[in-house]
Amino acid sequence: MFSLPQPPQDATIRVIAPPESFSVKRLTMRKSTLDEGYKMGLKEGMLHIHRRKALNGSHDENC
Repeated sequence: MFSLPQPPQDATIRVIAPPESFSVKRLTMRKSTLDEGYKMGLKEGMLHIHRRKALNGSHDENC
């Protein structure tokens, strides 16, 4: 997983990751599995943005 070496003190890092039950490996090349993971990530990313907007009136630039 990527991490910032020294994030700013006031930074909030939110990790969007697939569930543990999603069995994909680093070298997976099966297109159907990669497509499934991509769709999961897209859905979770959109849900995150929607939740942030609902919680504090965020917009796309400060989610």
